[in-house]
Amino acid sequence: MIYPGTNAWERVIGGDGTYSAMNPVVGTTIYGAAQFLSIRRSYDSGDNWTPIDPPTGEQDLTAFVAPYVLSTPL
Repeated sequence: MIYPGTNAWERVIGGDGTYSAMNPVVGTTIYGAAQFLSIRRSYDSGDNWTPIDPPTGEQDLTAFVAPYVLSTPL
């Protein structure tokens, strides 16, 4: 969900929403996730979303609500 400053929040990626993050350097780049690390990235403050495949091994299991960490280069 994104709060656009109006009376209602906007649903943007669906699913059982979990964690979100914002790039601390580029504020228009945001991340959202749903179940099983279904992560999406937006470069335009949430208008368009692109899926991100987290690096996992063939046998890796992911929790239904799995945290992730955003890291930016210095």
